[in-house]
Amino acid sequence: MNPIKFFLIVTAISLIMPVAYPQETAIETVIQTGHYAAVQSVAFSPDGMFAATGSADKTIKLWEVENGREIRSYLGNIGAVWVLAFSPDGKLIASVDGSYNLSLWEVETSKKINSIEVPEDDILSVAFSPDGKYLVTGTENNHAIAWDLMTGTEVRKFNPEITDIPMEMNFEYPTAKSVQFSPDGKILLTGSNDHTGFLFDFNTGKQIRKFKYGESSCATCAITASFSSDGRRIVFGHFDSVFICDSETARVLLTMKGERGSYETATFSKDGKYISALKYGTGYLWDAQNGKLITTIGEDSDDLIDIRFSPDNDYILSGGKNKMSKLWKIPSGRHVMTLRGYLNDIDAAILDDSYMYWVAFMNEIKLSPDGKYLAIGKTGNNARLMDFNTGKLVRISALTGNIWPPEVRMEQPEYGKLSRVKWCVHFLKAHQIYPISQLISVPMGTGLWLAAGTDWSGSGI
Repeated sequence: MNPIKFFLIVTAISLIMPVAYPQETAIETVIQTGHYAAVQSVAFSPDGMFAATGSADKTIKLWEVENGREIRSYLGNIGAVWVLAFSPDGKLIASVDGSYNLSLWEVETSKKINSIEVPEDDILSVAFSPDGKYLVTGTENNHAIAWDLMTGTEVRKFNPEITDIPMEMNFEYPTAKSVQFSPDGKILLTGSNDHTGFLFDFNTGKQIRKFKYGESSCATCAITASFSSDGRRIVFGHFDSVFICDSETARVLLTMKGERGSYETATFSKDGKYISALKYGTGYLWDAQNGKLITTIGEDSDDLIDIRFSPDNDYILSGGKNKMSKLWKIPSGRHVMTLRGYLNDIDAAILDDSYMYWVAFMNEIKLSPDGKYLAIGKTGNNARLMDFNTGKLVRISALTGNIWPPEVRMEQPEYGKLSRVKWCVHFLKAHQIYPISQLISVPMGTGLWLAAGTDWSGSGI
């Protein structure tokens, strides 16, 4: 065949035949919002690549540590997020919020996949077992409870001897302010009332050892306790000191040198060289071998609430009342990065106003007290006032003063009615998400439910 004719035939066939392109990858847009209220809890992923922050703004944020980029938000918390912990494989985050119940989140999707509630009790702390099969919660009244991570069912309780442990009135067992597994997963350590710590055999639930220092008879003086990476030492954050004990003998090995005060969240670095703790909003870093104070962490404006070591022992992650998280270099204590977003610059006076609080996030809505209007807001801009029944634009209002029409009475509606919606709000049906821009056009009477991250009353629409 003539080479020219062959070339033309092949070219024609290639133009007619469909071309197989690689499957398109969904592009995800994440706005760097940060937190607009105090950061109450922080945690590193096991590989140190990511940091999680929990805030009083009722959100959890996931950040890339290398560049400080916000990549995920976890919505649906009730109140401030007090506790955060990653699973050993880094695929799950456990959190405890203002409801004092536990939530489990998929890191990759930000979906809430399970929750744990202890009837008539509050969850205060959480720890994953090293093998990732179990979860232990420290509670206010039942001390500690182990759960099967796959099924969410209770496995066993850890009830300490209470002969000389004072408790709150009507409490059956003392509080477990902190819980942690030994590196091999065989022992459970709890920090409890009256400056006391306990060791339990995880498989049987039986108490092995008690660490009690002082006879203050203080039912509310719960302490934190943490294993060293080899399990041979335990550091206690005492109400007036930080000290290291031998895990086998309970003998005090070392007391940290520093000012006396209320120390909390005492932990070892992963390599066992350092100890950190908080006192009155300032972080402290000690040499774990000699107890010498190396440096303090945080500035006057930070007012720290939580601090954690990175897995590679190079950094400390902090969260504080200034609405931001920061990375600090070890051992110098030098500030190297701030995890923040545009919400960190919002005037706090706006958020403190009971009728302006809802505008904290872009494209969020609030229902007027009489249920006739929806206001769709954007921080630092105007609010669109919509007729709730028709979806028609009524007017555009500036975000100052009363945004509702004069005829709207300002008393709060009855509890249980839809009164306020915040965060990223969606209508959900069969796992389908309707963007906020389509809220008004969603058919009424279709059994859709209004879902919001916080402060919402579910109502069939």
